[in-house]
Amino acid sequence: MPFSPSYDTVGWFARDVTTLNRVGDVLLPKADVAPIRSLRLVRDAFALADTQVAAILRASCDALGVSDEMTLFDDAPDEWLECYRVLQGADIWQQLGPWIRTAQPRFGEAIAARFADTSSITPADIARWAPVRASLAARVGAMLGDGIGLVLPTAPCVALRKSAGPATISDFYRRALTLTSIAGHAGLPQISVPVGSRGQMPRRPVRFRRTGPRSRFARDRKSLVKTWGRPWGKPREIQRADMTYRDSTLDAAAGKRATSPQRRPRRSAEQNRQEILRAATVEFATHGLAGGRVSRIVKKAGTNPRMLYECFGSKTALYVATLESALAALRTEELTLDVEHLDPLEGLLQLFDFMNRHFERDGHLVSLLRAENGVKARYMKKSPRIHEMSSPVLAMTERLLNRGIAEGKLHPDIDPLRLYVMIAALSQFHLTNVHTLSSMFNHDLSDKDWRAKRRADARRMLASYLSKDAQR
Repeated sequence: MPFSPSYDTVGWFARDVTTLNRVGDVLLPKADVAPIRSLRLVRDAFALADTQVAAILRASCDALGVSDEMTLFDDAPDEWLECYRVLQGADIWQQLGPWIRTAQPRFGEAIAARFADTSSITPADIARWAPVRASLAARVGAMLGDGIGLVLPTAPCVALRKSAGPATISDFYRRALTLTSIAGHAGLPQISVPVGSRGQMPRRPVRFRRTGPRSRFARDRKSLVKTWGRPWGKPREIQRADMTYRDSTLDAAAGKRATSPQRRPRRSAEQNRQEILRAATVEFATHGLAGGRVSRIVKKAGTNPRMLYECFGSKTALYVATLESALAALRTEELTLDVEHLDPLEGLLQLFDFMNRHFERDGHLVSLLRAENGVKARYMKKSPRIHEMSSPVLAMTERLLNRGIAEGKLHPDIDPLRLYVMIAALSQFHLTNVHTLSSMFNHDLSDKDWRAKRRADARRMLASYLSKDAQR
């Protein structure tokens, strides 16, 4: 049954190279392809693997004389993963969506969430990411030529324990799918070769090369032994000895760390989380989700990608947490306003004063909200916390309104939500459009005197609107 036609491919396991070739001779047509003559190690793919796993695999590459290294992800591995998620998900829903809607099968929680995600992918999402996939495939193709293969880990770590928690599983899938997306996006065949082990757990690098149709990979199988050695076909005890690399590489790395002249003071998990959030707020406010780079975030936060993904699970989850954090700062300050003992009109005007100051002071929040509106609050909808945070503020506005109406000081025909939206609009419209309006009218809307006068005008407009004598 087709699952994701643009990514689906055939695959098989074999205990030795001879069996691998015999199966390939049956499944794949003959093709005249030059054997792989040189290998390139994908450095940023190795960075996705556990430290010890990467060290073991690098030792095997060093033993084979693989010295040519390259980077592939252009500092944006999450882009490869998100492209894969959207386009493969669109394929899946096109194939299985009608059956799921009709049969309404019962899935496990994780699978149900996955299908729900695929059902939400829109034609606009597909149109956005299809050219990205073509660009990624072209990037891989430009780095390969006849007789060249890429070397990277098949998986980022040894098999997870059955007791692994959701965060660990999520981190594994993020790294593993990023690695496998390379061949998937580019339509490349690949071979996983056992070359090392960690304890009794085998580790395999994967290699693939530039081809046209996948069937042209048939000849590459026959150059496998010449290129990588022959661990297969030996007695299992000898295989295990050949596949095990330990001590020297890891001990050298450990000794280097031990003699490091400076060590960063250890921070708690919560301190790390807050530093990452602060750095992510600046990054996403400046570059957006798609343009934001994990490498820049961890550099500013003084941490590493592993810690980021351990805290948040994914770049998208970090973005949602950034939205929550920025809005929580606004909501927390709003709820500390001591206005309910004031005259109702003055209390509402002080709420406007506060919001105006907050948005002018926090340009990052303005940028985040503007970007989120551009994608129709797609990521904000993933957070139940944001809705929960907004309810108390609206309730405070409603209490001031009701008291003012009961005392005959405010106009009775005022809706609390409409009022709050009006206050928010008067507080940030000139900020979200500062550059375009300044250019259109040839006047600097960031000028302090202009903003002070605009603020006074807006306050008078709001007071007039709230007055019991206002005309409706």
